[in-house]
Amino acid sequence: MLDLFEVVLYGEVCETDSFHIGPVEMPVDDNQGDRVAMALAHSVDAKKKLRFLCLKGRCVEVDDGTPLRIEHWADEVEFAAYAKTVKAVLGGRD
Repeated sequence: MLDLFEVVLYGEVCETDSFHIGPVEMPVDDNQGDRVAMALAHSVDAKKKLRFLCLKGRCVEVDDGTPLRIEHWADEVEFAAYAKTVKAVLGGRD
């Protein structure tokens, strides 16, 4: 897992296995309207794509792209400009 984390830290988007347990709605057929029952379900063979997003500040890199340090955002405007550059990673949770 550490190897995967380091690859993501260096800017790669990686796919990893994912296990998720969460609530799902199940229709109740008892002639009493639109009632639903809740149940727990889990993922089977799910995958997630991981990438590094730094919310603390900009990642300063050396010439070859290696991360050097993280600096705090100068202000709200700088963070907003960064946030606008973030694009969705398609094919997340299955």
